[in-house]
Amino acid sequence: PGIAVLWLPAGVLGRLLSLITGWDVTNCVPPLVGLESFILWGLSLYLIFRILCEHLPGKENPKQQAWRAFLLLLNIPVLFYATNRTSIVHAGELFLALLSVQALLRRNMGRAVFFMTWLMVTRPNDALIFLLLLGTMLNDMKTSGIRDVLEKKWKWLLLVTLLLGTFIISIYDLMF
Repeated sequence: PGIAVLWLPAGVLGRLLSLITGWDVTNCVPPLVGLESFILWGLSLYLIFRILCEHLPGKENPKQQAWRAFLLLLNIPVLFYATNRTSIVHAGELFLALLSVQALLRRNMGRAVFFMTWLMVTRPNDALIFLLLLGTMLNDMKTSGIRDVLEKKWKWLLLVTLLLGTFIISIYDLMF
């Protein structure tokens, strides 16, 4: 169900295009989903660039970081799925994972939990991304002490996210 939400703009635009032109909506939506998959690939490239610029050495040379981001993204076979196999979720999946990582690095835990849950609902195989949340929590425990971390309601964030994702996936599996 998560990828349907991610592809909603393509679906709405396809529906509008079919109303305007009179074409069948089933002929309008697939090319737009393909275009959106490629746009998500491009946005993923931008997110990798932003993460590299904010958190790795070489901030003074954005051109070098842009090349690093581009080469890093080319090492992941997502471009194939964003251009040839556009109905597969990989481009959207990578985009949501990068949004989750960026939110974690910026310590915006609410956004991180939201994107991680959306990612898990998009593709349940990616539920292991919650280990990043757990790792960030453990790192905070190491630096600021367990009491401070527990006061920040980390355990509840983790529990609510996992339960929410599991609930959504379970309801979806029961319906279909």
